[in-house]
Amino acid sequence: MNANQGDVAQRVLNKLNNLDSTTSLGQYRFAGNRVDREMTANRAIDLDPYIARGAERETAALAYVLGLGANSINTGTNVGGGRNVAGNRGKIEHNGNLYDPADAAELKEIAQIRSIAVNPLSANGNDPRGTGLTAAETLVFAQGVLDDEPKATHATAVLLEHLRT
Repeated sequence: MNANQGDVAQRVLNKLNNLDSTTSLGQYRFAGNRVDREMTANRAIDLDPYIARGAERETAALAYVLGLGANSINTGTNVGGGRNVAGNRGKIEHNGNLYDPADAAELKEIAQIRSIAVNPLSANGNDPRGTGLTAAETLVFAQGVLDDEPKATHATAVLLEHLRT
């Protein structure tokens, strides 16, 4: 990556801002990612298991596209299960942390964590990258234009992976 990182991130964000703002899965369709492959094959994407655990449709879609299973949606327990904490229901739980769908910064954080850790073009969106990101590549996610923008963060990860392959 080079000095044009900020420009690439800005272009991704501009493109996303011009999309329909509905909460359909189509807004997460980026060339080659998990949603794109399923839609191209005319296969239904089942978000019901996520929603049954308390996620709103938008949160379910984000968890799906980031390669997180339905069990990543907290059902209203403390982190890791056990004691009942109703306020946690519907939040994304990952590696011992909760990410609140009402907090754009937290959603951007989980999108960034997943974008760095996994290959967004893998079949299940959850396979590790064959070669980890370099320090320069990781910096693309620190661009201010991506603050509080989980969809743009994922789109940037998809674009970055296309550029790497």
